[in-house]
Amino acid sequence: EAGKLYKVKKEKIAWTSKPTNIYFYESFDETNGKGGNDGQWSGSIASNNVTYDNSGWVVSNEGGAKQCLKLGSSSSQGIATTPSLGINSGNATLWFKAGAWKGDSETLLISIDGNGTISPTEITLADASWTEYFCNITGADANTKVKLSAKNASKNRFFLDEVYVYSGPNPLNSVNIISGEGGTIS
Repeated sequence: EAGKLYKVKKEKIAWTSKPTNIYFYESFDETNGKGGNDGQWSGSIASNNVTYDNSGWVVSNEGGAKQCLKLGSSSSQGIATTPSLGINSGNATLWFKAGAWKGDSETLLISIDGNGTISPTEITLADASWTEYFCNITGADANTKVKLSAKNASKNRFFLDEVYVYSGPNPLNSVNIISGEGGTIS
């Protein structure tokens, strides 16, 4: 099945060791557009409406791509602030996938809206490919939100997908079944 794109559904995750708590998860899976998860990273893409799993997102210059979110344009900064994360332990991990628009050299700024701190606060995104990123959140509470924004004043487009906030071990350690177009692998 080489060359086929597979999307992991959260119900298909086989936890090697379950995280203590999953506070927040956003998949963007109901967003039906072009770009990101279909291998397209530039051109006339990501212009559909975005469908969120969770209400309360505050976004600027967004576009719906293939089961993901594109933020920003060639002249407008992309910004996304999550809904309240519901963290009840003070500390958590933010895990997400992101990638820069093809040809855009993008730095992503990450900050806390509300109580807490996050580290790192800047990440250089890979060009035209998905990369997993981890950030440590400390001193947070149930109302804490995370803000992700493009740093550059121009060419500030990036894609965002699979946003998890959890405590304990990484929730994506192992997957036993992945299904998608063309069949199932395990």
